[in-house]
Amino acid sequence: SSNKIITFQNYYKNIPLQYSVFLIGALSALLLTYLQMLLLIDYCRLQAMPARMLVTFIMLFYNYAFHKYFTFGKLR
Repeated sequence: SSNKIITFQNYYKNIPLQYSVFLIGALSALLLTYLQMLLLIDYCRLQAMPARMLVTFIMLFYNYAFHKYFTFGKLR
């Protein structure tokens, strides 16, 4: 994919393993997004749109770091 080659200059050949790590990262991001939204809306009483904007900003860094260091970093 373009993310793999252009962004991270990764040419790792074991695609099934790398895809598995990518899937774990995506599912963990989904769970973290849900938990953050739950925390911000139900416990901090933030409205849905500002909460979503904040969570999106936070998860941008999480997703980039996870894929940089695990999906496309460790698997070179």
